[in-house]
Amino acid sequence: MKVPHTVFSTELRGGKGLLKARLGDLLVPGTKRSSRGLPLLVLCLILCLGALVSCRQEAAQPNPDALAETALDQVLEYRDERESWTLLWETTSDGDTVCAFSYDGGPHAAGLGNLLLLAAAGTTGELTGTPVFLSGDQCDAFSWSADDGLHVLCTTVTTYQGVDTCGGGEVVYADGTWTWTWPATPGSPDYERYWADRKGVITLGNLDLYIRGDWDPVTALGTEPQWIYADTKLFQEENPAVGMARAYVSQVLPAEVAGNADFQITDLTLAGAYDDTDTGRTVEAWALTYTYEDWDSGSQAESPEGLYIYLCYPTGNPDPTRTFLLGSSTDADTERAAWRLNHRRYYPLEEEPLPDTDLPFWGFELEDIRAALRDAMNDFAWDFTRFPHKIWFDPVDSGQRREEYLLSTGYEAAREDVMPLFCDWTPQDIPTSEALYHDWPILLLRQGETWTVVDWGDQPLEPQSSPAAD
Repeated sequence: MKVPHTVFSTELRGGKGLLKARLGDLLVPGTKRSSRGLPLLVLCLILCLGALVSCRQEAAQPNPDALAETALDQVLEYRDERESWTLLWETTSDGDTVCAFSYDGGPHAAGLGNLLLLAAAGTTGELTGTPVFLSGDQCDAFSWSADDGLHVLCTTVTTYQGVDTCGGGEVVYADGTWTWTWPATPGSPDYERYWADRKGVITLGNLDLYIRGDWDPVTALGTEPQWIYADTKLFQEENPAVGMARAYVSQVLPAEVAGNADFQITDLTLAGAYDDTDTGRTVEAWALTYTYEDWDSGSQAESPEGLYIYLCYPTGNPDPTRTFLLGSSTDADTERAAWRLNHRRYYPLEEEPLPDTDLPFWGFELEDIRAALRDAMNDFAWDFTRFPHKIWFDPVDSGQRREEYLLSTGYEAAREDVMPLFCDWTPQDIPTSEALYHDWPILLLRQGETWTVVDWGDQPLEPQSSPAAD
C-alpha cells in the first residue's frame, strides 16, 4: 500500500544506507536539524505534561455540598427529606480542605442548627477522618492554625420549652484525624458533666463562659437571668489589655443584656489613652460593640452606636489588680469623656464647657458637687482650728470612700446623699505649707437642700488604700 507523503512523516524506504544516514542526522550534534527539532520536541512534551498536571489539580477541588452529603450519611442513622444545611466557612490545613456547616435536620427533634465539621484530602478531594457532628438548634465555630494543626472552637445550644442545653469545646484537625482537646469527647460523662450548667459564647476567638442562674422558664420571673457571665477561657494568646477590658464589659451593660443568653462581643478596640498629671492616673477608652437577643421582638439587637468603656489605672502601672472601671459613654470625643470621668472638681467649681451627657458614672450631678464644695467651705469658715488651702471632689477616691462609709453604717443613708470630699489644710495658728495636711478626707451628708460635714478623716488617705495612688 502506498503511504501518503507529508512534511511531518519519516518515510521508511530507501534501504539500509538511507536509514543509517537519517539516524546520523538525528544523533550527531551540530547539524541544523538536531539543533531545532529536539528542543521543540522537549518543549511540546513539557506543555503537554503541564496541561495534564493542571487537569489533575482541577479534578481534586472538592464540592462542599457533595462532601456534606457524604459526611451526613456517615454520622446520621436517619435523614429527613426536609433537611438543609449552610456552609459557615471553608479553610485549608496542610493542603486539606476543612469545612464547617450548620445543619437543619428538619423537625425540631433532629436539631435546627447542628454543627458539622469535615475535612477532604487535598490530593483526592475525598473525605478524610471521621466528621464531627454536634446536635443543637444554634451553633458557632471559629478556627485558627497552629503548629499542631487546625484548631476549631465550637459551641451549640439546644432550646426546649425555654430552657437551654449547651455544649461545645475545642477540636483539632491534623494528619487526617479530628481530636478533642477540651473539655472532653462529646457524649462522655466528663463532657456532659462540664456542660450541665454552663454555656459558652465565642467572643473575639476565645470563649466566654456563663453559669446558669435561677431563671424560671414557667414564669420567666426568676430573680436572676437564665445565664450569668462567669469567666473567659483563652485559647489563643490575647493582648492582656484586651482581656482586662473584657472583664469590665458586663458592668456597663443594661440588665436585659448582661444576662442575655445570646450576648456576644463583636469588637473591643483601644481608642485612646490619656494621662492626668493632677490625679496621677491614666484613662483608656475602649470602643465596644456587641449583639444580643431582644426579648421583646425575638430578633438580634446591637449595642448603642459609638459606645466606649473607660478603664483607669495609676500612670505607668497598668497592673490588672490596680485597674478599675470609670464608666461608659457614647461621647465621640473620647479624650473629653475621659477627662470628665477622671477630672477632680476644685472649689470654686470651674464651669464645664459642655453638659455632662451620659456622665458621670459616679452618681452625682455637677450641681450636687458644686453645692457640697460650697457648704464644706462654709463649714471651714466656722472652724477656727483649720485653715483650708484647697478642697475638691475626686471621682475615683470619693466613690471609694462613699462605699466604705455605706458598708460601715449598714447602708443607713441613700448613696446619693453621701458626699466624700478631700482637702489640703493646716492648723489655723500655723498656716504654712510646712504643716500642710495633704489629701485629708471629709464626709458630708445631705439634709434637705444642705450638705453638712459629719466627719473628718482621722488620717490622710493612705496611698495603698486608693486604687489611684501609686
